[in-house]
Amino acid sequence: MSNKKQKERMISLDFARFICALIVVCFHFYCHSLSDFKLFQLNANGSWGDIVNTLFFCLSGAVLYLNYSNISSVKKFYINRWKTIYPTFYFCYIPLFILNLIKNSNAYAGIKHWTIILSILGLDGYFLYRISDYYLIGEWFLGAIIILYLIYPIILWLMKKSKYIIPVLLIIGYIIMLYTNIFFIYPIKNLIACLASFYIGMLLMKYRLFFKKNIWIFISSLTLFSLLYFVKIIINNPNIIIQQIQGILFFVLIVQVYELIKNPIIDKVSLYLSRLSYPAFLIQHIVILAVLNNYNPSNPYISMGLLLLCIAIIIISSIIISKIMDMILKIGKHA
Repeated sequence: MSNKKQKERMISLDFARFICALIVVCFHFYCHSLSDFKLFQLNANGSWGDIVNTLFFCLSGAVLYLNYSNISSVKKFYINRWKTIYPTFYFCYIPLFILNLIKNSNAYAGIKHWTIILSILGLDGYFLYRISDYYLIGEWFLGAIIILYLIYPIILWLMKKSKYIIPVLLIIGYIIMLYTNIFFIYPIKNLIACLASFYIGMLLMKYRLFFKKNIWIFISSLTLFSLLYFVKIIINNPNIIIQQIQGILFFVLIVQVYELIKNPIIDKVSLYLSRLSYPAFLIQHIVILAVLNNYNPSNPYISMGLLLLCIAIIIISSIIISKIMDMILKIGKHA
């Protein structure tokens, strides 16, 4: 495998990460907007939120497998994962936590003190559906991806032991999830569903099918995605399987689009903006609510302008956060 191909494959995932982040911002903006026009909201079989959540976990599994298809040191793996998640998380979380206390001393009244542990671990958003805690930034899927990172060495080990173990466990887990009341969380947020998307991302990376420029993969993915997007599929249980298929197809579709249109400019933009996706993901809800709590018109054109304003603020803020974190990490290395 040449370095050039490795780089191209990474850029295709960066391109997917950038598109994913952009749609997440649009989806959350219009969840709170009073606009008569809703961009990236519902489709015949679910919502864009469900599609992008699946895409996000597929992408995470693919990127992790690309970089860690073999783990020589589990300790080093966990240290590297910690560095990519927690310093930026704490940098964004702690000032906001303190600011809330200064503005309102009762901001966290009634919340059990021990739940701050969930925030320290980055799991507060995921467990908010069951526990009132100190959740402030990020999204529920940060907690889910942290859990998946923790069990990733086991997933990788099981994959190497047998190609059937994980699929069988996922099928059993899916049946339990769909036909029992054991889990109370929304199905797409269930760790079994998250693991399924994550594992499929790993498989797609392992077999590299979607990295090759292939017009037939593009056409078939686009056709099936469009069919599921516009045609309602009636099933007895929640349409989680349909929603995940949509997300997987959309992931393959985005990567194929990159392969068809890639050029040096797109490469540079994708590489740069994808690096901002994590801080953007952490602060996007804060920015969106700050803007819309002050002005939330129903006029679709003004609302679209506010969306662009939010995107601009998020990008600028993410650049600042990214640069500050780079400085802090460099100082830490030389200390």
